Amino acid sequence: MGLHLTVLHRMAYTYTQQMFCLSALTDLVGYFSGDATTLTQQAEALIQSILQDDESSGLIGDWEVVWGPVAWPEQTVMVLRFDGPLAQMFQSQYVVALSGSQSTHWKQWLSHDDSLQVQEPWPYLPQAYGGDLEPQIASGLGRCLQCVLHDMKPHHLQPGAELSLVELMTTMATELPEPASITVAGHGLGGTLAAGIGLALQDLQVEGPNGAGWDPKQQCRIATYLSGNPTPGNADFAYYFESVLGASSQRLWNKLDVVPYAWQTDAIMLSSFLYAPYIAPNDFIQILTGFSLEKVKMLEDPYCQLLPHTPPLPGQLNHTLLDGLKIENRLGEEDMKLLTGVTAQIFAAYKPKPSQQELPFGRINPEELAQTVQSLLIPWLGDPTGEQLRNTMSALHADMQELLNELWEEIEKLLLYLIQLIYQHTEAYHHLLGTRDFARLLRRHLIKVRSN
Repeated sequence: MGLHLTVLHRMAYTYTQQMFCLSALTDLVGYFSGDATTLTQQAEALIQSILQDDESSGLIGDWEVVWGPVAWPEQTVMVLRFDGPLAQMFQSQYVVALSGSQSTHWKQWLSHDDSLQVQEPWPYLPQAYGGDLEPQIASGLGRCLQCVLHDMKPHHLQPGAELSLVELMTTMATELPEPASITVAGHGLGGTLAAGIGLALQDLQVEGPNGAGWDPKQQCRIATYLSGNPTPGNADFAYYFESVLGASSQRLWNKLDVVPYAWQTDAIMLSSFLYAPYIAPNDFIQILTGFSLEKVKMLEDPYCQLLPHTPPLPGQLNHTLLDGLKIENRLGEEDMKLLTGVTAQIFAAYKPKPSQQELPFGRINPEELAQTVQSLLIPWLGDPTGEQLRNTMSALHADMQELLNELWEEIEKLLLYLIQLIYQHTEAYHHLLGTRDFARLLRRHLIKVRSN
């Protein structure tokens, strides 16, 4: 870990905190919409304004973007180099920062039915590898690896113009006057992708599919920083990853974050009870869990978490979360899309209990129920007095009012679970890692850019 012990007078945060903050920069793109050109312009303006802020330098040090950022609707990537006033005293440090927590990425990842159910062999296994392992990864990850390593390229006015990530690494390794450290960092699905990108760079370093690798002299040392990530592949992949990059990798996860439990049958079954007894699992929460279970139970080769013996961060329930959301409107547009989308799926799948046979289920189809609950979400979150919610409810037809009055306590429990889930996967990490000052800085710059 000696490469990561950079201590400068202008830098308050540790290596771990820096990696989390740099990956958080890429996740900000999830608050924008548009095509790749528009997203890249917005990402570039926002990220540069943050990196040039003196407060940012005082927290994470001075970092310069040397490639990108490249922002597509499904993914944002950039490469940064530590460029502080005393940088020449230390080994060159680079970070490949990957987005992953914005809901657009989740939708892209899951947009193909086979993204999780179908696994494919790890495509970068060195020819010289003589082991009997058969590492498999989700096919969705395989598509993302191709995209990030080879397809995404900065435009002609950006740093690293017209170079793919692998081409950039080849150029860097050739021109570096001394060894360098390259950390691939991401949060959530970005952490899953970071594990894949880091391992691919390691496997392709000396020998590529068409001859020499991108760094045959092994000038660069690869490390990964993974936070709040689901697992990329099967047990053989987890074992292979740990044998190759385990010593230079760091995994962080919040024990109350549902995402790291994803795609593992036993862990998914436990996730319904993460917030009990504060939020006891009801039928709606069980349906949510069932969506994930249905996918993973069809797998012949189960998923296995990377570095599975890593102890979790001691997460804490936020009992004032709902009041804070109502007063401060802290949920972003993408969070709201995720909430409403998931809620619609849950209510479309809901089957009434025998005890509810007297309710007007027969006269209300599941899609109508789902759409109605979606329409109640925003007033429920944005109106502390409850008046707007009551007005919205009173405007519904009698059958729907009767049904919702009966179910509303259970609906509230589901929504509380979903909001706690979002908080534990996002803002809770800033609390646990001590980076709330940087989170406030991000929020301030985001508000400024979006208001222009």
